[in-house]
Amino acid sequence: MAHEKEVFICYETKTGLSYAQHLKKSLEKMKKPSFVAREDLKAGEQEKTVRESAIKECRYFVIIVTILALESEAVKKEIKLARTYNNSIIIPCKKNDINRDLLSKLPIVGELQQIEFETKEELAEKVISEILKIEELSRKSESISATEYLRREENCDKRILTKEMDNFNKYVTVESENVYGRVVMLHPFYKGNQSEEEDMILIRANDNEIRLTLKDANNTDIPNETTIRFFNEDKYTGKREPVGDFFYTNLKSKITIQKEVCIPINRALSIYVPNYAGKKIQAEDIMFRVDLCPGKVKV
Repeated sequence: MAHEKEVFICYETKTGLSYAQHLKKSLEKMKKPSFVAREDLKAGEQEKTVRESAIKECRYFVIIVTILALESEAVKKEIKLARTYNNSIIIPCKKNDINRDLLSKLPIVGELQQIEFETKEELAEKVISEILKIEELSRKSESISATEYLRREENCDKRILTKEMDNFNKYVTVESENVYGRVVMLHPFYKGNQSEEEDMILIRANDNEIRLTLKDANNTDIPNETTIRFFNEDKYTGKREPVGDFFYTNLKSKITIQKEVCIPINRALSIYVPNYAGKKIQAEDIMFRVDLCPGKVKV
């Protein structure tokens, strides 16, 4: 899709305009045309139509979360529109002094990883860095399809990932804050170098094992009947595809996913415990038996 304005910058005018204007200038120096309502709406234009068209056509939707943005109905409407059109990658950016617990006031923001910033210069630097990283990952993902990986079964190795292994933290993220119920993410290791090969994790149908224990604030197991939800999640947009639901009593023993799940470098197998969103919960005794498929195509 060709984007007239590649980046839509969502902000609250009183506290966020100066950040938005500086970010727009910085992005346009990188040849990333950006939409800021105060500067891009022309006299005589229908504001609602122009704004909605810009959101629909943009590739990146950047949200500048300042303190007044949390209560702004205009900001909330723009975020909801971006989710409705589902064409753009949402990049939330929050001021350092905003408590994460307050992010639930805005649609989806708290569910995504946020960029934190203090100054307008720091915001611009981090947003540009994030966009460049996303584009690099996209080029790598497109260089070889998941189907091609699946045809190369001989190139994939069975791996058992546990906390005792040196490379565990490269592939498994244990959430330190459980604001929205996500406790663990399984994902390929991004090496961050275009000259290096990238990996894909493959969960083969009926040929995998996953186990973990979950402790609450009192360091006791959560109830056996608790539902644990698995998703194939895009790490950058937050879009989730259901993989399956399991009772904790089964997960702490060992479960096997019945369908094939491909996890390229921009995605993760995410494990959620909805009943414990916002409560203290710690994942322990984690084990994944999956296939690790080294990337064979260099960009």
